[in-house]
Amino acid sequence: MAETKRYIDGINNKYVSTSSTVISETNNNTGNNTGDSQNNGASSTGASGVSGHYSAGYYSAEEAAAAFGAEVYSASNYIRHEYVAEIYSVTYRNPDMIGQEYTLYYYTEPRVGEPHKANLNITKETVAFVHTHPTKDSFSGIDKDGKKDGEGDLGVSDRRGIDAYMIGPTQNLWYYESGGEIPTDPIGKITPTPLSDDEKKRLVAEYQDSWNDHILKHPNCQDRIWPNP
Repeated sequence: MAETKRYIDGINNKYVSTSSTVISETNNNTGNNTGDSQNNGASSTGASGVSGHYSAGYYSAEEAAAAFGAEVYSASNYIRHEYVAEIYSVTYRNPDMIGQEYTLYYYTEPRVGEPHKANLNITKETVAFVHTHPTKDSFSGIDKDGKKDGEGDLGVSDRRGIDAYMIGPTQNLWYYESGGEIPTDPIGKITPTPLSDDEKKRLVAEYQDSWNDHILKHPNCQDRIWPNP
């Protein structure tokens, strides 16, 4: 393994040891109307975080999902576009205690999708995906009778064998265990980081055309205020 470093993790403010790891990702589609068709493209996680990871390391996938939501939900809500990332785990040998290991969970660099869809990249290291719904406070893949229809978020989770997290307009954190029952209650609540005026201006300049294209294709969204105040 690469050089061991120490840092303070984002949840517990404890020093933990880790080392550099960069994983590869293979493209699949997911989102409000989720698909999981595969192509052969590959990319690696962003290296702006600690030791080659985009994010800090967390002691559970749930903590990583909550941190993702706090980072991106304000932007997702403002431009009414989904954001998505994958959560992956890395197990390390504890350099201070021979024979002991620990596992940390990271999320990949958040990506902006469309108002009702985002692209998901899955690798063998992926244990879950986390995404935002700017207008819908529930997972997709549930039919009018309240049962799983094999599509959407829950369909991808079941087919790929990875758990799903979602943050919606109420800022609740929802969790679905792959192959499990449809959740009826959130597992927590996030506190999004507010946007600055400069960030809002940048987002409008970058995503105005995307929103305009969207409402041409989806007239039912034309009455929604954009950007979302």
